[in-house]
Amino acid sequence: MQQGQSVAIRELREDESGVVVALIKAGLQETVAGYRRQFALDPRALVLFVVVSAIGVYFRLPSVLAASLTLYPFFVYRAPQAAFDKCGCCCDDFAELYAYYGREGRKLFVAVVDNRVVGSVAVVKHDGEHVADLRRMSVATEFRRLGIGRLLLQKSEAYARSCGHTRMDLHTTSVQTAAIALYERHGYRRVRTTFQPLFASIPLLGSTMVFYEKTL
Repeated sequence: MQQGQSVAIRELREDESGVVVALIKAGLQETVAGYRRQFALDPRALVLFVVVSAIGVYFRLPSVLAASLTLYPFFVYRAPQAAFDKCGCCCDDFAELYAYYGREGRKLFVAVVDNRVVGSVAVVKHDGEHVADLRRMSVATEFRRLGIGRLLLQKSEAYARSCGHTRMDLHTTSVQTAAIALYERHGYRRVRTTFQPLFASIPLLGSTMVFYEKTL
C-alpha cells in the first residue's frame, strides 16, 4: 500500500462475492502449503522414510523401496491437502456468499484499497447464545503487515458488540502463525487445541486446530 492510500472497511457487496471467494481460497491454499512444509520436515516422517528405504535396499526388496519412494511424496504433497480438508474447513458459504452472510445474525466485511477488495472477515451468531464466531479472516499477500487485519478484527468485534454478543470465538490451524499472533496481540485467549491424525491407525501426521475466545 502506497503513501496516501486509505483502507475502507465496509459490508460486502453482491458483485464482490467472486473476488472475496478467490481471496479466501488463496489463503486456504497457503495453509495447505504450510502443512506441506511441516510434513516435509517432520522428523517422524523422515525417519520412517529412511528406515523403510534402508530395509528395501539392504534386503534387495524393490517393492519395499518403491513403496517408500512413493509414499513419502504422498505424505509431503498430497496428505497436507487431505489433512486440511479433515480439519472441517467447511466451504458451504462459497456458492452463495452474499446471500449466506446476508441472513440474520451474519455479516461479512471487506477491506478495500483503491476500489480493490484486499481483505475479508465474517461474523456469525451462535444459536441461542450471546456468542459470535469470527470466520473468513483473510488479507491479500501484498497488503499484509499494514494493519488491515487489525482493522478487520476491530470492525468485526464492534459489530458483534452492537448485536449484543459478549464473546467472540474463533479457530485456526497451527500453521497459520501470523493469524495466531494477530489474535493473541488483540486479547484472544487460547482455550484448547485438537489434533486430528490423517490416518486413525497411523497417528503420524495430521492437522492441529487451535481454538480461541475473547470477552467483548
